[in-house]
This record gives sequence, structure tokens and C-alpha cells, in this order.
Amino acid sequence: MIYKHKFDRMENWLIILIIGIYTVAYIVTFIIQSSQIRSNKAVIESMKSFTEIFNVDEVKKFVELKNERIMMEASSLIRNDKKIKAKIDEATKLTEKTFETIVTKQINEMQVENAAFILWLLKSLSKEESVNLINTMLPKSKDYLLRMLEDEENNIS
Repeated sequence: MIYKHKFDRMENWLIILIIGIYTVAYIVTFIIQSSQIRSNKAVIESMKSFTEIFNVDEVKKFVELKNERIMMEASSLIRNDKKIKAKIDEATKLTEKTFETIVTKQINEMQVENAAFILWLLKSLSKEESVNLINTMLPKSKDYLLRMLEDEENNIS
């Protein structure tokens, strides 16, 4: 019986030892799994923040806001139509004045050139032919050309 009692005691210690080893193994497994879960949580959080960057709804909202802003600017321009018309009128007048100045200068230069040529041509003709040509071909410039012709004749004499 002594053997049996020792054996029972040994068996109890053996069972307790096996249960202890299993418990330690479960605790170690639990610790390893909890650390893996924590590290996976960090990865999941970073993935979540990465996917939030490409959130389709947020992009749609941004595009809608941008379109609304553009429409508001367009309606503001329409409301400020008088200001725009005033600016356009101002720019047009400035352009007209510049163009008028350039054209007037060119026309004046051309008129001087033409007048010199006509005077040269009239000098090559007789007095009667010159007066006849002026009266028939250049009636609007008649007075000016006759004065020029007389001045030229007076300078020559």
C-alpha cells in the first residue's frame, strides 16, 4: 500500500506538473498572440489612414465644392457685368486711340509723299495742263494744290 500511496502522490504531482506545463504554454502562446495582434493593429490603423486618403466620398465632396466655387465666381462675374463692360470700354478706347495715332501718322506720311509726287508731276506740265488736271482729277484738293503750285512757281522765279 505504501507503493500505491506514493504512486498516487506521484501521479498527482505529475498531473499538476503537466497542467502547469500546459498553463505555461498557453500563457506564452497568449503573450505571443497578443503581441502579434498589437502589431497587426498598428498595420491595420496605418492601412485605414491610407485608405482614408483615397476616400471616394471625400474626393466627390471636394470636386462638388470646387464646382460650386467656380459657379459662384461665374455668377459673381455676371453680377459684376457693368464693371466688366466698363473695363472693356476703357480698353477699347485706349486701343482705338493708339490705332488712330498710328494710322494718322502713316496717313500724314503718305499724304506728304503723295503731295510731293503730285507737285513734281504738276511742275512737269504746263500751267494750263496742271490747272486742268487739278480741276478734273483732284477737285477735293484743288485749293491746296493750286496754292502749292503757286508757291513753287514763286520760289523758282
